[in-house]
Amino acid sequence: MLFLTHTPKLNDLDLQIFNYINENMALVPYLPIRTLAKKTHSSTASILRFCHKFECEGYGEFKVRLKLYLANTSHYAPKESHVQEYIAFLKSTQNEAFKDRLASAVELLKGKDLVLFLGAGTSEAIGGYGALYFSNLSIPALKISDPSNYPSSMFSSIFLKQTVFIVTSVSGETKEVIEYMEHLKAAHATIISICSADRSTIAQLANVNIPYQITRETVQKNFRDPEKETEITTQLPALYILEKLAQSVHSLADIPT
Repeated sequence: MLFLTHTPKLNDLDLQIFNYINENMALVPYLPIRTLAKKTHSSTASILRFCHKFECEGYGEFKVRLKLYLANTSHYAPKESHVQEYIAFLKSTQNEAFKDRLASAVELLKGKDLVLFLGAGTSEAIGGYGALYFSNLSIPALKISDPSNYPSSMFSSIFLKQTVFIVTSVSGETKEVIEYMEHLKAAHATIISICSADRSTIAQLANVNIPYQITRETVQKNFRDPEKETEITTQLPALYILEKLAQSVHSLADIPT
């Protein structure tokens, strides 16, 4: 296991730490111990105990041995295809739990004058697609490109009553989006989130969250700044959910009253 010739006895927390290290081996040698503890939802003491199980005196030695291990590895196995995950997600959309969340979101959208999309990074681009897709189905929709240019204080209470905000996020912990949502929540705005982490801050701030299960992937572009990661997680589930929402709202308009 890693640079050992045997498999040490690991508890659940050790396995959690190991899984993160195994998926981010090129990054870990540049991470301070506190950062690794934060990313693995553990503590510095847990990291040190983990290092001892890998026959290292401390975290410093562990990073050195991991670096040497990487240097002596001639090739890396490519990541497995996510096709099975895509199939599993699409199957999950037939579950009653998913249908109930979707129905709740559609109920919030019904009869509103405007849909505003909010996101950051890749999720901002998905919001742009969502705004276009909704608009193509004659549902007025726009994307907030830069929240700082559209402070929530500029929206009147009358405007907010006729508007739904759709927030897209993979992690559910994007700081600038959370801060914006907190202001919207205080103003009693209606918020729908599409977020893989159902217990995340963004999901909890929304009136309804539509969750999905998919493996999160990030890449490290600058090893000198370990806190900076670029999201490359597939957005297929978010796209599907946005299209399904728009189609469901559009179908309601076609039903005679």
